[in-house]
Amino acid sequence: MVLKEEICELGRRCWHRGLLDGASGHFSARLGGFYLCTPAGVSRGTLRPEMLCLVDADGQQLAAHGHWRRSPEIL
Repeated sequence: MVLKEEICELGRRCWHRGLLDGASGHFSARLGGFYLCTPAGVSRGTLRPEMLCLVDADGQQLAAHGHWRRSPEIL
């Protein structure tokens, strides 16, 4: 399983177990000097790999598909 899919699966599992409410909770993974992070305002139970955002070490968003924006917690 690729990293993006693993982050989405983690969000689904936590949401289904009642550990998260709505869009609460933040997940991220370090990739060298960059980070993959969950988007703001999206239920962690419905995450899809294309929703994840790539940010640099300063929290500046470098890539995301569509209108998804990084979670403010990444800062």
